[in-house]
Amino acid sequence: MIWAPLVLDQSITDCQYHTSFFSDHRYMLLKFHLGDVFACGPGVWKFNTSLLYSPQYCALVRSFWAFWKTEESSSTFSSSLDWWDQGKFFLREITRCFGRGRAAERSRTKLDLERQLKRLPCLFDASDSSAFSQLCAVQEELHAIHLHEAKASQVRARCRWAEEGETSSFFFLSLEKKRRAKQAITSIRDPDTGLIHHDPFKILATWRSYYQRLFTAEDCDRSEQDIMLGRLTRRLSKPEVDSCEGELLEPECRAALHGMSCGKTLGSDGFPMEFFISFWALLGPDLVRILNLAYRTGHLSTSQRQGIIIVLYKKDDRLETKNYRPISLLNVDYKIATRAISGRLLGVIDSIVGYDQTCGIPGRTISENLMLIPDLIEYADRADIPLAILSLDQEKAFDRVDWSFLQCILVTFGFGDSFRQ
Repeated sequence: MIWAPLVLDQSITDCQYHTSFFSDHRYMLLKFHLGDVFACGPGVWKFNTSLLYSPQYCALVRSFWAFWKTEESSSTFSSSLDWWDQGKFFLREITRCFGRGRAAERSRTKLDLERQLKRLPCLFDASDSSAFSQLCAVQEELHAIHLHEAKASQVRARCRWAEEGETSSFFFLSLEKKRRAKQAITSIRDPDTGLIHHDPFKILATWRSYYQRLFTAEDCDRSEQDIMLGRLTRRLSKPEVDSCEGELLEPECRAALHGMSCGKTLGSDGFPMEFFISFWALLGPDLVRILNLAYRTGHLSTSQRQGIIIVLYKKDDRLETKNYRPISLLNVDYKIATRAISGRLLGVIDSIVGYDQTCGIPGRTISENLMLIPDLIEYADRADIPLAILSLDQEKAFDRVDWSFLQCILVTFGFGDSFRQ
């Protein structure tokens, strides 16, 4: 007997009984049609990292790229940057085609096994154990397929921990749906008019207007800026400046790639760091060459200049745009360049950033300042020195970084032309 709310009664479209591969009970499969609750876009393609364990797929990628390198000098491309972007596009299409074929084959295998699972119990004979052995084999194969499906659901649900062999697909699918529901923004208040919008196009227009204002540089008093920068006394030494200069090298790009974390949300091209690690010997030299070409020409390739901006809810009223944090999802080939440049900066940052600044500096923690503050208070009391502690928080500080001010900071600290470019 199935107990369900009456509201779902009219939504049931199909009801079937199936033989279970993990129990001697049959299970009921109900199909519902609940309608569209909120219209969403098509989403973004993401690379399935399980393909990296397929020898056939890896051979396909290597074969294509060997051919693609011979096409770089073709008049078809406006530049090598365009050639790189087109190569990634074809790699994506090859991957999608291979993945669809593999998924279709797995689906056919699963359907055939389920048919056998329905048929085999009817063939049991006490004097013949072959049917029972065949049934056990079918159940094991189906179990392996369900494990694969559960693993895929775990990845999409961003589940960090799971029992080995756990096949609770429904649980992980529920987590996946819950995660999507939390990210969905079904209404927002326009900060200009105060109106609450529910229409997806008006919601997008509200966000576009909000971030257009946020990302637009504000007027700056240059004379006050010069006075403030003139108080900075720290400067890089000549060897430190030289260590930050020059084109990117293959070893530092490889180190930047291996320093990335697995399982991060992907950029617009859909390729994760695992893909580049697996094929670094094949793609790495070309990527380093492309990045240095972008440095010389003054602009990156089109895909390397693209990002997907998502907004994550922080706290308080969900209708307020200020209560969301924007995150730019960037492509891995671009992030390799930024991490390599950051690696050079980390080598000299102790020379220009005081030890009492613990935010954003690897190896330093806020607990150092938590211990420093009581010492400062005690010292001020003993020395009878006036003391004030200010806690300042600039709204959307990272989103308000001005490029011209950043360049002035780098010049003041003594960074060379190559690093600043």
